[in-house]
Amino acid sequence: MEHFRENISRRHLKHTMQDSGKPVLLKQLIIRTVPDGFLFGKVSTRGTGKSKLRLFAAIDFPDKLVSFLKENHWSNRPELKVSIIDFTNRFMLVPSKVADDRSLEEYFRFQNGDEGDQQIYTAPFDDGKQLFCWQVQAERDRQFEKSLPNMTLWSSSYLVANWTYHQAAKADISALTVHLFGHSMQLFMADTHRLLFANSFTVKNAEEMAYFILRCLEQVGMDPTTVNTYLCSENNMTFIELQNVLAPYLANVFEAEFSLNPDQLFRIAKKETNDEDELNEDDA
Repeated sequence: MEHFRENISRRHLKHTMQDSGKPVLLKQLIIRTVPDGFLFGKVSTRGTGKSKLRLFAAIDFPDKLVSFLKENHWSNRPELKVSIIDFTNRFMLVPSKVADDRSLEEYFRFQNGDEGDQQIYTAPFDDGKQLFCWQVQAERDRQFEKSLPNMTLWSSSYLVANWTYHQAAKADISALTVHLFGHSMQLFMADTHRLLFANSFTVKNAEEMAYFILRCLEQVGMDPTTVNTYLCSENNMTFIELQNVLAPYLANVFEAEFSLNPDQLFRIAKKETNDEDELNEDDA
């Protein structure tokens, strides 16, 4: 199995299925890992829907996931585009010129240690100067690819990092995005021209989170009273609780979230008005 794979699927976000002349209801399937399992969403000819069902990754991967895909007629369908948004703490950015496999593997081992058989993905960062690289367990990658032949595997970190970079330029003000995933906290900081900081931390409580944020802001020279801070919480603390903790230190705090919109998989949080589609409609 190849250990390096370039993610060139940006075009997946634009066109989810070629027109075959036949009516096709289900256009794209989106699977996102969450701290307690998997969240499923579907993009059909009637719009976008999100399921309420979660499969618990710690005990059910891959057997329950594979069974669920088969039951819904989603597995082994080459015509069905599937976007998987997976979480990993093992990521890094490197200059684009450092593109050979051996160098990337050595960088990963130096930075993260050797954790056995890993699949490395690479994708161009939107600044045009760097590669964003991330690792997943090779067996996990094989299981996804085996059941979902037209799969695109995204790193949630990659999506958030690019989004932060563009958000700073768009708002013409420095941006900080905080992604909380269980006990992991990922920070991405950008000014209006470049990404300045990207790292992961293990946090036990909100006080530790505030400490790391302030130290990192100080490290890159950002002013906490002017930076736009975006919080995406996927742990046991709500946005309001986190906002109250950070309010004494950060002036501009907004909520962010992952989206099922194929053209914008991460965004500033918005209130949804449409009812969720039922997961088990006959989309086959």
